[in-house]
Amino acid sequence: MSSKSPFIDSLNQREPGSFKELFRRHYSNLLNYSLHFLPCQSDGEDVIQDVVVELWQGNASFQHEAQLLGYLFKGVRNRSLSALRRRRRFIGYGPIAQEQIAQEGSENFWDLNSELLEMFDQSLGQLPIECRKIFSHLLNGLSAVDIASKLNRAPSTVRSQKRRGISIMREFVREQELCKEIIDPLL
Repeated sequence: MSSKSPFIDSLNQREPGSFKELFRRHYSNLLNYSLHFLPCQSDGEDVIQDVVVELWQGNASFQHEAQLLGYLFKGVRNRSLSALRRRRRFIGYGPIAQEQIAQEGSENFWDLNSELLEMFDQSLGQLPIECRKIFSHLLNGLSAVDIASKLNRAPSTVRSQKRRGISIMREFVREQELCKEIIDPLL
């Protein structure tokens, strides 16, 4: 007879009900932990989904729930930090903008900010239709799961399109003249 709990046994067997139970038991704690690293709840939700999908598809097995929790929290921490690094590379023009304010005064900063926002809007226009739809929903605060449900797509497809869109937008921004002066050093 096994000394493992029925929950751990069913999780090790990759029974779908065990993953529902995993979410019921640990989702809110994992999300709160992810939000210690990430500023956006939808990013935290994506991280947790990625960790659980990796668990589902992998071959890790556990002897007890504490071991499972260590795996989950370590995965959430690592993926959250990776997501944060990607976010900072994509959005992180803060120090340059602060330097601009100090050197030239706040009115020039607003000019810079409006140019960056215009560049962002233009880069959105460069996206394929499917990516643009997804980004529209992301900008309205929907999570990948909500978007997937609304567009009748898999969450992994939404995340893939999100990554593709970021890559396209990043390339567009790099090609712009303003980027060469201000943003390139950060990318």
